[in-house]
Amino acid sequence: MSFSNCSLFSVFWICRTHNFSISLWFKSSTNDFPLINWTSPNFNLEVQSQAPKFTQSQSLTCSSVIEKNYWNHLVVTVTNVEQKLFLNGVTCGSKNENGPFNYNNPLIIIGQNSGSFLNGSIDELKFFKTNLGEAEIKKLFINTGRGLVGFYPLGEKIDNTGQVKDLSGNGFHGQLKDQNKNNATTITATQNYEIRLSSSLPPNNRSSYFGGDRFVEVGYQEKLNPEKFTLIVYLK
Repeated sequence: MSFSNCSLFSVFWICRTHNFSISLWFKSSTNDFPLINWTSPNFNLEVQSQAPKFTQSQSLTCSSVIEKNYWNHLVVTVTNVEQKLFLNGVTCGSKNENGPFNYNNPLIIIGQNSGSFLNGSIDELKFFKTNLGEAEIKKLFINTGRGLVGFYPLGEKIDNTGQVKDLSGNGFHGQLKDQNKNNATTITATQNYEIRLSSSLPPNNRSSYFGGDRFVEVGYQEKLNPEKFTLIVYLK
């Protein structure tokens, strides 16, 4: 959905709860613009000086800034004791404002606040009647695939020939190599960042252990070499 300084979209509050989350993708060429707001009580989600900002009675400004003219993913989570902002899958700020906030059927305004309009686009706006955890937010960011050109879960996504699967849909698969740069076919599966390895876990709950004698090689792909990019990885 595109907004050009003249659009206003209103919906009624869909869930009267003190624990909720909002997720959306947006992009704009400007530094300051509104995203979502309502009253009863005050709730305002916006961008100021390229930094996402969330205000109830108190304000919370993200420690990271957005990339102008690129799609950015933003999540706000709210409980009666803590509120957080996540930009592109990573937490960028939290505050401890105590509720209850007593939402009284407010009208939600998307793309406008006090005469200020968004000149840009919003997509995949989602309301959750729960406080999303970091792992869930990371999946929202990754699984949407917005601008995603390479996704390597590793773990059990390395087949018995040593091919390292790219699940972005682009097919930029890699190859497991040994310390002599020869093709390898095995690597140890171990715990991932969310939960310890056990026989009952599904394959996507496993990571790969590089024991000083393995690496992955991905051939040159133009899409994997842009001027601007974001790289996300869990490691220890």
